[in-house]
Amino acid sequence: MNVSAGHANEVDEDDEDYDDNDDSSVEEIYEDGSGHNNHSLERTYNSPQSQSWHDTVVEDQFINQTEVSTGAVPPGFEHVGFLAKDVSLITSHVEKGVLVEDNLVKALSKSQKKKQKQQAKHVAAAAASEGPYPKRDRKKSKVCIIKVLYWNIRGVGNSDSQSELSNICRSHIPDLVCISEPMVAFDSISSALWSALNLDFVTINDRGSRLPNVWLLRGRHVPSPVIISNMEQQVTIQVSFDNELSQFSFVYASTSYIKRRDLWHDFSVISAQTTVPWMAIGDFNSVLGAHEKSGGPPPSRISCLEFQNMSDACDFVHLDTAGARFSWTNGRRTRVHVELRLDISLCNTSWFEAWPYSSCIALPRVVSDHTPLIFSASKLSPSGPKPFRFQSMWLNHPTFRDTVATCWSSSKFWGCPMFVTVQKLKALKSCLRNWNKMVFGDVHQNVNTAREALSTIQ
Repeated sequence: MNVSAGHANEVDEDDEDYDDNDDSSVEEIYEDGSGHNNHSLERTYNSPQSQSWHDTVVEDQFINQTEVSTGAVPPGFEHVGFLAKDVSLITSHVEKGVLVEDNLVKALSKSQKKKQKQQAKHVAAAAASEGPYPKRDRKKSKVCIIKVLYWNIRGVGNSDSQSELSNICRSHIPDLVCISEPMVAFDSISSALWSALNLDFVTINDRGSRLPNVWLLRGRHVPSPVIISNMEQQVTIQVSFDNELSQFSFVYASTSYIKRRDLWHDFSVISAQTTVPWMAIGDFNSVLGAHEKSGGPPPSRISCLEFQNMSDACDFVHLDTAGARFSWTNGRRTRVHVELRLDISLCNTSWFEAWPYSSCIALPRVVSDHTPLIFSASKLSPSGPKPFRFQSMWLNHPTFRDTVATCWSSSKFWGCPMFVTVQKLKALKSCLRNWNKMVFGDVHQNVNTAREALSTIQ
């Protein structure tokens, strides 16, 4: 079975510097306050060796204030984005060494927008400024990180659940997302939600005439998976990450241990046919023993034994879950308060051989009685520089604008305008990082601390 390789979350590397290449055809360089390399169009035009600008003007030389002050270019057209080759388009309109302004406006207006858009893309790429989603087509390291989100959301139709789901997806950027117990039809959710989260529909579980209670979606950067099994209590797919074909099962098990036997049978059949790394994640509605339950009567011995037998038969290892010890609670504050470790992830031996760095964390419960799970897997230990991200909250701080202005004006570079802009943005990035640490501290650590406090309280 051939499945094309997809990409998972990867660690960005720093951008390379832009080279400032000198042009040998420029005879004189003028340095102004902006640090631009200026080639006087007036000097070139008046040169006895030249009859027109088209003969000697360097095509990629930028127009700047020097040309404006000499009268070669009308004021208002000295912005970055106007190149000397634009002027060459209207050299036929030179009358006694003076440009006809109307023709200059007409010629530049057509090419200005295109060049400014192209240069804006280069500046954005060089500045290494990430949006809410890392760009998948940028240069990256060899470390491939698979991320899977599973959440028994207990109803995705309300705005609170959708808001929290959006926050989790934007924070962790999962490659595969499974939502169980949505309690609504998939078509009832606006496609704008999935589009905003860069998610595409994969499949829903087959429950006959009953409403499906397992939704599976994938990130748009992930190739379409192959569906191996689609039953009432589980959906199993295969997809390649980093040229490694892997198998994923997403589970929402019945609350009846008798009906769960159908799920255990499904897994035994899948296991006999599986030759690739395999992991399973979901709400199994079962525990291995009393150590995975708090409050209430002891769990059913038969249920625990059958769950353990299935795990052994499929060569599954129960992965420890960081965060909350129990993934579900009945929410009662009386003596019948019960907590269970129902939402878990399992991996077979082949999985750990292919993806040795695998882990699972439980996020705090917010709008559901179940904790969301984030499963991560990698062949290598993730490392490398973190990409710079602009935080919108900075705009609300009274010292932000002064910090930017001071850093921008104090950074001195010489070269073409594009090179100067890129270097100033890189210097500004460093200034903002230092300023953020002094003013806000480690925001992510503060958020994690608050979430840990919330988890402790729960």
